[in-house]
Amino acid sequence: MELAFETERLQVFKAGVDLGSCYNPNRTFYVAFPFDDRLAGKPMQVSSALVVHLTETSHWVDWVETSDEVRRKGIARELLIGILDDLEGSVSVDGVTEAGIALQDSLARMGL
Repeated sequence: MELAFETERLQVFKAGVDLGSCYNPNRTFYVAFPFDDRLAGKPMQVSSALVVHLTETSHWVDWVETSDEVRRKGIARELLIGILDDLEGSVSVDGVTEAGIALQDSLARMGL
């Protein structure tokens, strides 16, 4: 795993993932840790995302997860904005759950 980027509150690492022949093998797993342990009350991973690379310039966020300790604090949005900056081309984000739809709407209101 290598450092991918840093945001105001997060250090984000990434690693390539190959899930085998049943899935698109060209995926990247992002995992975010806070700079300040007080954000979650303990040192821990606070958010993660799996991105499928459809082409070199077309990407799809397969899922985003945020720990219970930091929900509704903008962590997933901060992670996704960093991922958008990290990748070239377009990135599709489709909310499926109620929280995911709210996150997608939040990004859309920002023009992303």
